[in-house]
Amino acid sequence: MGIQNYPATSIVIATLNNREGLGKVLRGMLELDYPNGYEVIVVDDGSTDGTGKMLDKEFSRAPKIKIIHLPRSGACRARNAGIRLAKGEISKKEYEELKKEIIK
Repeated sequence: MGIQNYPATSIVIATLNNREGLGKVLRGMLELDYPNGYEVIVVDDGSTDGTGKMLDKEFSRAPKIKIIHLPRSGACRARNAGIRLAKGEISKKEYEELKKEIIK
C-alpha cells in the first residue's frame, strides 16, 4: 500500500474521569508510527478526578495532542466539539464493526 493510501487522521477522544487509563493510552499514541501523520483531540467533558490537570501537565506540549476542556455536557457534545476541530479523516467505524474485522 502506497503512502498516498494513508490519509492524515484525526483521533477524537471524549473523556470523563479517566485520569489513570487515559494517560497510558495517550503515551502509547505518541509512539505511533503512521505514514501521513495524525492528531489526537482529547475533549475533557468536565472531569472531577483530575483528568483535566493531568492532560495539561503531561500533554499540553505534545504537538500531536490537542486538549479541549468543556463543562459537563455529555459524550455526544464532547465528541462533536472534537470533531469540529479535526483536520484529518475521522474513522467512522463502531466497535462491533472493528471486532468483526479483527476476529475473523
